[in-house]
Amino acid sequence: MATPTLADLEVIAPALAGDSRAETFLAMAIRRHAAESPTWGAVYSEAMCYYAAHRLLKAIEADNAATSLMAGGSSSVPAGPVTSRTAGRVSETYSTVGAASGGSVGSMTAADADLMTTQYGRAYLELRNDRAPTSAFLALP
Repeated sequence: MATPTLADLEVIAPALAGDSRAETFLAMAIRRHAAESPTWGAVYSEAMCYYAAHRLLKAIEADNAATSLMAGGSSSVPAGPVTSRTAGRVSETYSTVGAASGGSVGSMTAADADLMTTQYGRAYLELRNDRAPTSAFLALP
């Protein structure tokens, strides 16, 4: 299991490479997942980079919204989970019933609903969900 580096993060998310907080977000992702790092196996470095990129992009979006508000623009700082977004003629809608309180959305947790809001979060979830189960069991005939 390789330790993820800033260079790895920049390969996965080149658009975020210039942000001075990238290394800090990567270090936070590594700390947050420290206890489960062996279970990630060969995709550990990639998963941590996707997670860090997701968190960094969310921070950038919040910063941009706050800057717009301070400049006299309308508030685009979400009061709760993102429920939808539109770019041109394309829109995405996310199921968030119950997620605002940290609960679950159907079978999706609030944290997973948040991860679904960026391409990096979705890639992280794909890697997490594709991992083999870590607990062994014995099947008897």
